Amino acid sequence: MLKRTAVSMLVITTMAFTLVGCDGGSNTIAIAPVAPVIQVETQPIKSRTIIQQVTGYGVVKSHNVVALKCLQTNKITAILFNAGQTVTKGQVLVQLDPQVAEAKVAHDQALLVATQQAWQRQAQLSAKGLISRSVYDDSESSYKQALAQFDQDKSLLAQLTIKAPFTGVISSTDYHVGDIVTVG
Repeated sequence: MLKRTAVSMLVITTMAFTLVGCDGGSNTIAIAPVAPVIQVETQPIKSRTIIQQVTGYGVVKSHNVVALKCLQTNKITAILFNAGQTVTKGQVLVQLDPQVAEAKVAHDQALLVATQQAWQRQAQLSAKGLISRSVYDDSESSYKQALAQFDQDKSLLAQLTIKAPFTGVISSTDYHVGDIVTVG
């Protein structure tokens, strides 16, 4: 019963509102609500510089870049720089193991002294006519070969010290003391 009364009231109320709203002779105008007045502060226009900061990622490339290469297969005994360090032209960067090359140079030097003495003796004997010219020529050739071998092995010893080709900043290295580096 209560349900029936509530439904009836609802139907009657809806009809009443419908009839009032459908009155075609009504000249009422809907008025929008008035917003409260807000006070605004203004300033004169001025020209000024706006500083804007932009963050991004990129790669900086140098004009002078070099990848140092080794001319001999050898073991690294010292790395004399750190990444980010400034180096000067000619500064020693890497030292390779010099033991074998030093031994070759010492051997070549001893052989050079011996062949030079033999050649000088042969020159004296040749001047006196006691030996043939071919024996003298062989002695001279042995001396020149020993000299060339000595110079070559001294050059190889010098190549075991890798130096900076120009003044700059070391970016990085993938090698460590004890690593074996190969030619190229």
